[in-house]
Amino acid sequence: MEEQLRTLAKMQKLDDRIGALRVLQKELPQQLNEIIGHVDQATANLLACETERAELAKKQRSLESDIKQHQEQIKKYSNQLSEIKTNKEYKALNSEIAFLKEKISEQESHQLELMDAENQAAARVNEAKQELDKAEKAKSEQEGELRRQIDSLEGQIEDLRAQRNTMARTLPLQIVDVDVSHEDYLDCTMSDQRRVKLAWKRMGDNDARSNRFLLAQLRGLAAAM
Repeated sequence: MEEQLRTLAKMQKLDDRIGALRVLQKELPQQLNEIIGHVDQATANLLACETERAELAKKQRSLESDIKQHQEQIKKYSNQLSEIKTNKEYKALNSEIAFLKEKISEQESHQLELMDAENQAAARVNEAKQELDKAEKAKSEQEGELRRQIDSLEGQIEDLRAQRNTMARTLPLQIVDVDVSHEDYLDCTMSDQRRVKLAWKRMGDNDARSNRFLLAQLRGLAAAM
């Protein structure tokens, strides 16, 4: 009987290890998804920063084109001044030249703002590239090992279950199976197919005192049978 009780205690420890591996089966894929998610997020962030910088550069090119057109118009009007015959036309053309110069001044101020914004956008692009490099490095370093662990978990669980089943076959016929996967009790199946639920003090601690309480409870079960 003592050997039977020790076997049951060993089976409990195996089921504890199986339970821990089941937890890893949930946690490791989550870790892997987080690592891959960081790369995807960093990639999207870099694309957004590059798009922003490209838009600012496009606005600058458009503004430069407008300024150039206004400068050419001023040059054209200035050349026409010598051909003007009336004072009214002369004033009108001068007024148009003044308006264009004021427009150019405003555009150049806006151009400086765009240049500053583009410089800031370029800095954000560099930061985004660094974040992507960091995320890709973490993925490169950890993905393979995480996948290996994930792939090996089921095999480890099956090995432990096989050990547990081998132990179960050494038990006397009175107890044909013990399910210790529950947190708060042992589910024992007897030879006559009756099922007995056992619980004991410190059940979740998996230490020497817990095992002693388990053995005492099983001795009580054996006496009752």
